[in-house]
Amino acid sequence: MELKKIILIFIIVISLVYTSRAAINNPPSIVPFEPKDTGITHEPLQSFSWNFYDSDNDKQVAYEIAIADNYPFNNAITKLKTSSNTSTTLALDGSKTYYWQVRAYDGKEWSKWSDMQTFTLQSSARTCKDGTAFFNCNSKAQYCDSGFLVDDCNKCGCPEGYECLNKKCIEEKCPDGTPYGKCNADLKYCNSGNLINNCNACGCPGDLICNSDNTCIDKEIEVQEKGLISRIIDFLKRLFS
Repeated sequence: MELKKIILIFIIVISLVYTSRAAINNPPSIVPFEPKDTGITHEPLQSFSWNFYDSDNDKQVAYEIAIADNYPFNNAITKLKTSSNTSTTLALDGSKTYYWQVRAYDGKEWSKWSDMQTFTLQSSARTCKDGTAFFNCNSKAQYCDSGFLVDDCNKCGCPEGYECLNKKCIEEKCPDGTPYGKCNADLKYCNSGNLINNCNACGCPGDLICNSDNTCIDKEIEVQEKGLISRIIDFLKRLFS
């Protein structure tokens, strides 16, 4: 009986030790990778990366990165994201020295902030082949992305009569395919997706003429209407004279 008690106590002690160990989490550690400390770069669109280490084999589930052109990080650019990615890209301005550090979350604890890194951006006035400055838009709603002109209406917008779809400007049209602000073969005007009468813009077929309400009518009807209106006006003048 005493042996059974000893074995039971031993099992309980082992269980408690195992449970307490399982409850302990070791926070991750972060080592910055790029850009290299005290390095020089010429790319305003700068890529930042780091290495994630966790002795418990936990995975990174979020990160926070801070970049500033001063120390201790006054008015820093910060980016907090739920992601397992160990890299991110940010657009920077000017020729100056930047400081950056990063930390990560393993689902239980945040790591300490990584060692501070510093690098110098030496940017120059660079343009795409049409003269558009890096990270700007031209008159055709194309974006100069590090020397390459790409369609990106999410950044540049679209000219009137076009809508942005998958970063490209697509001409807006009525259900029959008539572009916005244009007339179809039936002389109907495409007004913001609806076909309407607009003989001032589209004209009238044959001998019909454009009436004051923007519809096409027979010329004789207009003459009759104008004659009737004139007679009414003359009658009213005589009545009140």
